[in-house]
Amino acid sequence: MGTQDKIRKICERLSGEVLDKSEYRDVVLVLATDIGAEPDCAGIENMLMVCVEWLAELTGRVVEDVIGDIRDTLIKKNNDYGDTGVKTPVMAPDVSNEQGLRARMSDKVARIEQLTTADYTAQVAESLEDTVKDLAGYCVLYLAAEENDDVTKKQDVPSFTHEMSQIDTNEFPNSWGFIDTVFIDLDGVLVDFHGGFEQALIRRGLQSLIPADWPRGVWSLSEAYKISNETVWNIIDTTPSFWENLEPYPWMDAVVNMIPCDVEIKLLSSPSQNPSSWSGKAAWVKKQFGTTVGNLILTNDKTPMANSRSLLIDDSDKNVESFRNAGGRAILFPQLWNQLHEKADAPACFLKKVLEVVFHGR
Repeated sequence: MGTQDKIRKICERLSGEVLDKSEYRDVVLVLATDIGAEPDCAGIENMLMVCVEWLAELTGRVVEDVIGDIRDTLIKKNNDYGDTGVKTPVMAPDVSNEQGLRARMSDKVARIEQLTTADYTAQVAESLEDTVKDLAGYCVLYLAAEENDDVTKKQDVPSFTHEMSQIDTNEFPNSWGFIDTVFIDLDGVLVDFHGGFEQALIRRGLQSLIPADWPRGVWSLSEAYKISNETVWNIIDTTPSFWENLEPYPWMDAVVNMIPCDVEIKLLSSPSQNPSSWSGKAAWVKKQFGTTVGNLILTNDKTPMANSRSLLIDDSDKNVESFRNAGGRAILFPQLWNQLHEKADAPACFLKKVLEVVFHGR
């Protein structure tokens, strides 16, 4: 199916759900933030629906006419641009077509925010209607690109298998069998430990120690911040309520919700030698998840939990390797400090794709 046919097919699926007039701008901004934290087709489809309804409100036309206008204009523009919406950007070959489209959407969202700011006068003749229409068009192109990727994956199994091989060098996730328990690490997966440490540095006036770019694949805090290991832990241990006050990553809820309801979830974390780490982690879990503290396991050795029916999600190369060696299944969560640092720009998106394979049909 060609891109033009995909555009028509996607537009045919639209059906409107009317919002209050004042809600459109706010919903677009919230959706943009959510998509940035966890890019997926559901979020893009929601953005498209809001844009269609907003355009109907702005133009006084019925939704069907708006959809037809978006479809016809997009097909013409896509022809003029040479089908670039579903191709890797020629001047940025390291960026996927989906990432390129999200960048263009981000520009349109920023313009929408500016144009809807009180007392702001536009400097160029692109109206709010035109900007919303462009954003809707990029949403359609994104969905078309995703459908194109799905076809490619079905036709190119070796390529997909190669990507999965980065998760487990010994076996492909389809062969893992039935998983009944998932152990999720806290720091680096659900909890922004590094961000909390940098805030502790800033409060001490030590922001100059914070590297402009994290050294790729470097796990050690002392190596990354160029201070002794003793200094690192002194800063952590003397920061009041350090562990309890750490911020969750924006994808925390999304990651937990990726696990099927018939699978038991346990939080598995390695505490430091300071007792405040143990109590602080427990307090953090209670604050974020309510009464699920009973599902928290604190240990510096995660291998006793490893078996053929258990899966560990962890950002530590060492923990993942040892869990596998002990007979368990494990997925390395991409972060700048591990071997999957090249995928660290969208770690939750990467995890979602892997878990869809692991839990296929559940």
